[in-house]
Amino acid sequence: MRSEDTPPLDSPTTYVHLTGGLGNQLFQLAAGMFVAGSGRVALKSTYGVPRQNRHHAPEITSLALEPNIAVDTTADITLRGRLIRKAINGSLRASAQAQSSWLGSCSHASLKLALRAGTSTLSQHQAICSSTLGMDPLLLNAPKGTFLVGYFQTWRLVHDRDVLPRIRSMAHNAHSSQWLDHLRSTAPSESPLVVHVRLGDYKNNPHFGKVSASYYFRAIEELGGVGNLGRIWLFSDEPDAALTMLGPQFSESKPRIISPTRVASSTDTLRAMALGTHFVLCNSTFGWWGATLSTSYCPSVVVPEPWFVQEQSPVDLVAPNWIALPRA
Repeated sequence: MRSEDTPPLDSPTTYVHLTGGLGNQLFQLAAGMFVAGSGRVALKSTYGVPRQNRHHAPEITSLALEPNIAVDTTADITLRGRLIRKAINGSLRASAQAQSSWLGSCSHASLKLALRAGTSTLSQHQAICSSTLGMDPLLLNAPKGTFLVGYFQTWRLVHDRDVLPRIRSMAHNAHSSQWLDHLRSTAPSESPLVVHVRLGDYKNNPHFGKVSASYYFRAIEELGGVGNLGRIWLFSDEPDAALTMLGPQFSESKPRIISPTRVASSTDTLRAMALGTHFVLCNSTFGWWGATLSTSYCPSVVVPEPWFVQEQSPVDLVAPNWIALPRA
């Protein structure tokens, strides 16, 4: 059966806990598609806190989702629902902090008990709680119909089977704004060198840590140097602060500043980033997806190493053909 065909009605639905920003939501979608194959996937935001778009729906819904992929936003305010949410949050904290031995085991056991203590659609599903931020071997043999809980930040699931072509199609076939259409018409003549600087919540988070200015200059030199590449497209949640951090030498290159606007959705911004031919990324899953969904053939990508300062870096997050440079 081709991936675009509608699966039979009796096909088991693979559920995925949906939470975080668009980058995390895309990784969770990829994990569900990897396990389900051409089967049904339900992204369940009931127990998570997924970032929302202007329509007050999870950002992932801005993509042109396939007919067999649904987003379940059903609320659960019961005691059982609160227990499930608490168990899931404990499991996610354990995977992020590499504390899988005690916190993760307790949370997984609590989740299984809470799921069985009811008659909801999830009560008959096996739950897999990932013990790591990145690649989890448990997914390799996970059956369709499983309830997946985790971040699943790894290139292995995305590049396996037909997951990436399908996500690329869903992203690029989504409704676009005039803002994005203008950048699309501009990109061929500018061959963008995408530089992604995330500040905001990263500035005061010692676990993630913001990437140094020297990293960006070394990364640009690694790719060929300013003037030998296309025009810099600077993506940042705080563009003025990013320009100050990068200094006058960077500003003299006359970068195109691309920052969040009321017009552009997160999906539009991601697709604008995907217009790049070279990428210098920070430690953000949003930028990871921008490079991965690039419309250019075999783009050059530089990422910081380690990914996090005080957290364990996701296993197999960085694709083998990407370049890792020290973040300091």
